Amino acid sequence: MLDFSYYGENTAAYDNRFSHLTVRGAETLVCSERENYGNVITGSILSDVKVLEKGSVKIDLLIENSAFWLAGFSLPVGPGNITADPLWVDAPGGDYHLQVGSPCIGAASSDKAPADDREGIFRPQGDGFDQGAHEFDEGEVGTVTGGSGSGNGDGSAASGGSPGGALGGSSSTEESSDGAAQGNSANGETEDSGGCGCHLSASRTNSVWWWLAGLFLYVRRVRLIHRLRFRVE
Repeated sequence: MLDFSYYGENTAAYDNRFSHLTVRGAETLVCSERENYGNVITGSILSDVKVLEKGSVKIDLLIENSAFWLAGFSLPVGPGNITADPLWVDAPGGDYHLQVGSPCIGAASSDKAPADDREGIFRPQGDGFDQGAHEFDEGEVGTVTGGSGSGNGDGSAASGGSPGGALGGSSSTEESSDGAAQGNSANGETEDSGGCGCHLSASRTNSVWWWLAGLFLYVRRVRLIHRLRFRVE
């Protein structure tokens, strides 16, 4: 569940963009207890979700270029949305990769789409970007966690995670995902965009850490070489 709540200052949650989520079996998709506007879910797969939203403040949310399946609510109007079985490899077993022939393959928009999926597979692999946390790749194996989210709203957090709920992106559930999208008051799993939501991409974070580690070793090497030259001279 994406939860817009107050953490610190009483500010609005706005312009949050949650991209390429994989959600299955959530009781509620979004909960809001604060003023909000301009929020977007895009390129996602939303399956077996019972309630679209709850809370004391109506959520201003556009869902676009996403796939719905077995929804317990009237489907929201949005460009590029489809109603179809995503054809996961083994949903009961926790494998949410797409099978050959999945309607979610190539069905997402390229607009502001992440450069890679949760496992570091580059997007797109085919003619278009795939919906969900995993880009289709016949050779990939593993379990779902991933997607991304970004947004604004000081002193707030948009966090995922109800049991059996969101799998991927800014969610955290008992089934798979290990991150929460959060704002200034609490750091997200990876790249914090400074507001209500964050960009979650573990593969990019790992790449950044490796890059920093390499830079640190390079600097140490250069300093050692200068010291040796000084001693020789």
